[in-house]
Amino acid sequence: MAKPHKTLQLKLRSPYQNYFSGPALSVTGRNRLGHFDVLADHAPFFTLLAAGEITVRTEHEELKFNVDSGILKVKNNLVDIFLNV
Repeated sequence: MAKPHKTLQLKLRSPYQNYFSGPALSVTGRNRLGHFDVLADHAPFFTLLAAGEITVRTEHEELKFNVDSGILKVKNNLVDIFLNV
């Protein structure tokens, strides 16, 4: 039997829209230093997002969201992303 993938809880939203809320396997984004990945059990992390793309991988699909700016916060397997703030 295959071992289930460990997930994190993700909320991806802007002031006027919720884009995604639920479990994810990983989140890939970009800040001023370059690209980064967030996986389950990631250390606490806070960053300003650079223009580019956020990629969310779930058990069933890969979703891509365009970003002009934003804030990403990771703590205790919870990822909050606020776009266009």
